[in-house]
Amino acid sequence: WKSVLEAGATAQERRQRQGFVESDDVDHAVLAALGEGAETQNLGVYQGRFSLSDLKASTLASQGELPSYRESRLWGKSSDSLALLQHDQVATGSQQTVQSVMDVKTAIQPSITSEPWWGDVNQQLTDRWSQKQVVGLELVARGTNQMRERMREFFPEAADLRWFGLRAGGQAGFRLLAVGRASTPEAAQNLVYALAARAEDLAAKPQMRLMGLAGVLEAVEFHAAGPLAVVTLELGGTEWDNVRQRFAEIFAFLRKRQQAAEPPP
Repeated sequence: WKSVLEAGATAQERRQRQGFVESDDVDHAVLAALGEGAETQNLGVYQGRFSLSDLKASTLASQGELPSYRESRLWGKSSDSLALLQHDQVATGSQQTVQSVMDVKTAIQPSITSEPWWGDVNQQLTDRWSQKQVVGLELVARGTNQMRERMREFFPEAADLRWFGLRAGGQAGFRLLAVGRASTPEAAQNLVYALAARAEDLAAKPQMRLMGLAGVLEAVEFHAAGPLAVVTLELGGTEWDNVRQRFAEIFAFLRKRQQAAEPPP
């Protein structure tokens, strides 16, 4: 996930913009999109090692210092801010979303973990995930009306999802688990069939074979369990090393192409 976040910008550029670099300073991160449509706001909460001087010298902080909130310092502007929650935690996003994190942290607002749908998705993921496997990334989302409308345009079988969750990680290799709850077992089965067909079509594309990723898509397994659609992928250590190498080469190629397209200083 760090490679994805840092694609398109050098470590120096990211430190200049936000005061830290994910690959060097961050151990854990929670990334979220809150709201719907034009009201959607991005939020990032990071845990790791942060330098107050680097944060204050960042481009975000140079926009000005906002009023402190719940004894935490904020910099930036209302639409794009940076906050030091405590010595090892930083949050980025709009002033409103960052302040909401502080409210949850001080138990002023209820946490998302108190909502029934979150308990459901977390239980389904936990039941299918071995405790021996390290969780590197977790994503959970509730199906909103706007999300369903967008899904109907390009993936109608997924428009019925009430929620979905994803975990990725592993020990020596790599494991991916995704679970989605549909309204009926029939809807879950239709989604599984559609996902399998799309993965098969994608694996057959020449560019996937050229990048060495066709085998990964062919290894993905799909099945339905009542109203749940379940997707799993298991890669051994050697297979995972090969995939990581391929992605590193792809990111390096994209970075060089972007640099070649940039006008000279």
